[in-house]
Amino acid sequence: MPQLLDQLREQRATARTAADEILTRASIEGRDLTAEEFADHTRHVTAEREAADAMEAERDRQLAEVRAMATRNRGPVLSRQAAEVAR
Repeated sequence: MPQLLDQLREQRATARTAADEILTRASIEGRDLTAEEFADHTRHVTAEREAADAMEAERDRQLAEVRAMATRNRGPVLSRQAAEVAR
């Protein structure tokens, strides 16, 4: 799922950039955000957080999958005593 993670990274970066642009524009103009700008900024910050949460969930899913594969592929485990007997 590298494509999914790449898409989520892009979404997060795009949302962060858009939110920053709104704040920068108002700062350069020396004013507070308008109601519309505030709503847009909130929407972009929410989108950024949702993308970050989705990235974390995908990472957790992949990690669980790797752990499950490692568990399924294990062969028989020898105890120390059994290893000594085998020698």
